[in-house]
Amino acid sequence: LQYNLSLRDKTNRKALLGTIVHRAMQLLADKNLAQKKKVGKVVNDDIPNLSYKKCDDLPYITELCFDYYAEHEPEVELTKADLRTCIKWVQKAVAYNDGELDPRNPAIIAPIYPNSDKFSIKTANKSMVLYY
Repeated sequence: LQYNLSLRDKTNRKALLGTIVHRAMQLLADKNLAQKKKVGKVVNDDIPNLSYKKCDDLPYITELCFDYYAEHEPEVELTKADLRTCIKWVQKAVAYNDGELDPRNPAIIAPIYPNSDKFSIKTANKSMVLYY
């Protein structure tokens, strides 16, 4: 309902932590696309322009996403322990299977639809669609 009809659901801590991690992973995918398009910086709607180097700082980008959602979802009281958890999850996700799911590694072709939350990617062994 939230995505299709823009009806807000009540947010809970675990869901919000997952959203923060997803957003950090999206920034990494944005970096991959920016480099492919030779934009010079990572540009997106919610987080300020980032240099490629800053975008590779996983704790930094995770904290940016954490702060964004802490401001926009104030009904969930996030803690420093929650931030540490998110950082750990992002690091674990990009390290999984030697970086197979790190959005900076695969060849992101393009968003499937303009302004979409889906990307078509190719890795050395397979093609897949990622949703964020």
